[in-house]
Amino acid sequence: MKKIISLTMALIMALVSVTFTSLTVFASGESVDAAQEIACDASAEYTFDKLSEEYPYYWFKFTPAEDGLYQFKAVNKDKLYLSGHILKAFASAEDAKAGANEIPEVSYNEERDKDFLPEYFIDVYELKKDVTYYIYEFVYPGKGDVTAKIEFSASKHVHEWEKTFTLPSGHDLGECGKVCKTCGLEDIYGFEAPSVPQKLKLKAGKNRFTAKWSKVKGVKGYEIKYSTSKKFKKKSTKTVTVKGNKKSKKTVKGVKKNKVYYVKIRCYTVVEGNKVYSKWSGAKKVKTLK
Repeated sequence: MKKIISLTMALIMALVSVTFTSLTVFASGESVDAAQEIACDASAEYTFDKLSEEYPYYWFKFTPAEDGLYQFKAVNKDKLYLSGHILKAFASAEDAKAGANEIPEVSYNEERDKDFLPEYFIDVYELKKDVTYYIYEFVYPGKGDVTAKIEFSASKHVHEWEKTFTLPSGHDLGECGKVCKTCGLEDIYGFEAPSVPQKLKLKAGKNRFTAKWSKVKGVKGYEIKYSTSKKFKKKSTKTVTVKGNKKSKKTVKGVKKNKVYYVKIRCYTVVEGNKVYSKWSGAKKVKTLK
């Protein structure tokens, strides 16, 4: 295992050491001399094509209006197509082309998704006003002939994030993510509530009944609500939770015999630690045996 890790790191270092002039594939067809200018608190999206042929990279020029800490973020918008990308900063075009006098980052962060592929990288640099810096973005290719989108952004400060979460309502998506407490920048995505479980069927027994339903793809579990009240009044209503998505049947025990029960079901998923429920199914009734 150590040998594999060492060989992997050696390959990465070899790729990083490739000079500016030796690469021929550029974002969206741009040339070596066409570094894109980006403003503070702005972002730009660019595309790397056919990653299997070359190891593409791109440059951004950035000129701070004042001294301070600046955060640069590169987001892998396709996630699954890349095995990595690197940010580097230089204080002149000459240094950038020679790969010399790289500016050391103040801090570095790499977030990964569940498949162990990089999702985004953040570097923070201490920069001087009125100096044009050259920010270097290098992308390691994934397998196959693919296109990958990268979003690059520059910010005046290190974002101080506060989590936000709202449930879906009506036809609106729920929202989950974070908002910078300093500048209000949002990093938020929308999500839907799961679908209502279908084909609820009930079978009566003595002091019990069995509920069956069709599975809902991707959910984390189900809730079955049953009551002797058609309106599901609180005093006469109970709820049973069925965890996981492998089961589509549940026997509810301990109910009264020869009694009518009204039953409905919903499912739930989990978003950032929060349960998100579907709507309840329509209620059906079952009468337990004598």
